[in-house]
Amino acid sequence: MRFVLANQNQQNALTLVPPNASLFCRQCGRREAFAPMSFTEAPSLIVQGGRQITIPDHLQIFFFVYQCQRCFGEPEGFIVRRNCWVLGLHGRSPIELVEIPPYVPKAESWIYKDAVIAYNSGKTLAGLFYLRTFIEQFARRVTGLTGKVTGDEIMDQYSKVLPAPIKAQMPSLREWYEKLSEPLHSATQDAALFDAAKVQIERHFDMRRIFEIPEKLSAKKETKPAIAASEAAKE
Repeated sequence: MRFVLANQNQQNALTLVPPNASLFCRQCGRREAFAPMSFTEAPSLIVQGGRQITIPDHLQIFFFVYQCQRCFGEPEGFIVRRNCWVLGLHGRSPIELVEIPPYVPKAESWIYKDAVIAYNSGKTLAGLFYLRTFIEQFARRVTGLTGKVTGDEIMDQYSKVLPAPIKAQMPSLREWYEKLSEPLHSATQDAALFDAAKVQIERHFDMRRIFEIPEKLSAKKETKPAIAASEAAKE
């Protein structure tokens, strides 16, 4: 069984028709419709150093080139691999540009993006690590804690600086830090946990936006551990 591309016009064959795709356009700065410009299949017979290599019938590799239909800017390429009846995306040029909600803190947004890219690339354990690092680094910045402080201490201190009436309504970053730590200690690729954690962490930051909770502590509200860490850093 083999797929043939639609423009090859072969009879009695399974036809692979590349559809339009909704992708984030770097030049337009938003999602737009991308249409296929060209598509090719790797040859089933490859000659390398005088030796012939035949790709088995159950395996095919395709290369697709897409272009934004709004700006007609630089194209994007995709490698699709067929193994029996399964089609999978196995490569992209340039690398995926992750869209993040506007309420995700900008200072740590690069860590959040790496978490999503790692997860989407099949590196679930790395995604879990980045996601935990993201909330820990945000909590460090807000509390002012630096140096050798455990993650549990950082998250406890962060919980204390949240407004009490609102804190009860928000997903707990302290709780999700603990949940994300478990698969890291056991090296478990927990995709379901990543999906759940991402939703609740985003909800936490969305509620920070709704209730206009500032990221920077005022001098009056700065906690003793934060002050001590700040003084230690100056010495």
